[in-house]
Amino acid sequence: MSFRLSVDIVVPTVRANASGLRRVAELTVPPTFANLKIIIVVDGPQSSDAWNALRSLAAEQPSGRVVLLSTRPNHHGWPAGAGAARNTGIEHSSADFILFFDDDTTPEPDVLFRYAEAAEHWLGGNRPDDDDGENIGV
Repeated sequence: MSFRLSVDIVVPTVRANASGLRRVAELTVPPTFANLKIIIVVDGPQSSDAWNALRSLAAEQPSGRVVLLSTRPNHHGWPAGAGAARNTGIEHSSADFILFFDDDTTPEPDVLFRYAEAAEHWLGGNRPDDDDGENIGV
């Protein structure tokens, strides 16, 4: 059985460190992904330099792959918090699956392939945890 998965990755960030976020933006995309969008949600005010670095990162990727958003201050001000940033990302996602990464995460190079394998296994009628109790590794 073959699947084409629509996947968005939501990455909340307070620091808006473009070099750290680059690790997520440059992950190799499995052929089973119909598309992949990386939604970076900046939580809090940033310098012009930080925004310019993020815009450069987005421009280096295939068109539309990286989306830059900002949270709105809540009644406590900024930052609104990781939950608010994740919710902002969810509101702007139209994918079948949403993955959440932290901005300081160094994902394994094959992480998206492992998610694709798990999704195909699960959507193919098998549970991610097979009868023998072995988890398939995601």
